[in-house]
Formats: sequence, C-alpha cells, structure tokens
Amino acid sequence: MTPLSPIPGLQAALSASLGKPVHNLEFAPLGGGSINHAYRLLLNRSEAFFCKVNSAERYPGLFEKEKNGLELLAGKGYEQYEVSAYAQTGRRARHNLNYWNFGDYLGIGAGAHGKLTDPEGRVTRLWKLKHPEAYLESAGTPKSLGGVSRVAGADLAFEFMLNRLRLVDAFNASDFESATGLGVEHIEAGVQRALDLGLLEPALGGWQTTARGQNYLNDLQSLFLPAQDANRKANA
Repeated sequence: MTPLSPIPGLQAALSASLGKPVHNLEFAPLGGGSINHAYRLLLNRSEAFFCKVNSAERYPGLFEKEKNGLELLAGKGYEQYEVSAYAQTGRRARHNLNYWNFGDYLGIGAGAHGKLTDPEGRVTRLWKLKHPEAYLESAGTPKSLGGVSRVAGADLAFEFMLNRLRLVDAFNASDFESATGLGVEHIEAGVQRALDLGLLEPALGGWQTTARGQNYLNDLQSLFLPAQDANRKANA
C-alpha cells in the first residue's frame, strides 16, 4: 500500500504558521530511526522541514540498518545518553543536557520559547511572536513577547518528566523535588505504572528509562500527563 503523502497537511500547517500561502513542497525519503521514516521537505526549494510516519512494516530492513549504525557508533566510542543523542566520553552537548535536566534558558528569535525560575522557585515560560515579520518589527522590546505563562502543580510535574525521561541516566526523588519544588507524590502513580509496564526500572536509588521505555517514550511520558490532558488523550 502506498503511504499517504504528508505534504497536504504540512502545506496547510506551514501556510497558517507563516501567515501566507506555501507552495512547491517536495519530499525525498531519508533513513529513519527505530520505528520511523523521515522525509526531507523543501519549502519553496530553500528551507527544510521534517515529518515522520510509521514505516517498520513498509521498510523491513530499517531495523537492521539501525542495528548496524549503532554498532558503528559503539565501535567509535559513542554511547547513547539521550533518546536521540550519542556522544563520546566528555563530549555530551551541555546545551541539550540543560533542557533535558529541566534547566532554565532564554528564547531568542521568532517563535522561540524560554524557561525561567525565580528565587522562590516559581517557573515561568515565555515565548516570542512566531511570525517573523511581527517579531522583527518589535524585536528588542516587550512587544516581541507572544505570551507568558506560569507553570505549576501537575503541569510542572509533567514538564519535568517530559524532559527528564529523554535521558538514559537515572534520576531520583531529590532531582524532581529540587527542580520543581514539588513533592514526589506528584509523580508516584505514574512511576508505579511505568514500572509495572517495564518502561522504567529501579536504579541508583531512583528510576531509569528502560530500552523498552526509550522505544515507547511518548507512551511513557503520557503516564504523567495532568488528569484533564490524559482524559483528552484517552478519548482521542
């Protein structure tokens, strides 16, 4: 069966995002990850966008290619430290590790998001105007902000887990509590469910994402969704 082209949906989404019609989208297949196939899409023949669609059944050799690729990386001293990242000893990307460990960062540029924690431990997310023209007209002024949102409670617990579960290294209750200011009871139910499903395992006094958890990361992360969002996901 020929897969449905992702182009029409992407063309509509990009047009809405940019605020003007997008034409001349093309795609060419690229090698993908463990259960996905990637497409390189050209926006007006100059900008690249990416879309993933399930492809394990359509490309039965994909897993073997991934296995060979991982063996090649291991032979060169590369170790996996994040769901999609490998590095040699001492060469991990500190920039990305800051994200996944729930650190703070500034958002610079159109549509960029930032995260700030104040001295009292309150977490705020900020984002810039997403349309390039509107952003450029207001860059350097408060008007360039598209919005500001306080993150607390169940939403804060979920955001920590959304990021931290990407890492291979174990984490513990103290990591969660120091980063969020919340008690570990906010994630206990999700952790237990993940342990039961084999998506997490006990490690170093805390928990670590298993190989199964890495392969089903979206499902693992969804166990920590706030109740209203989890119900929406279940009914989708």
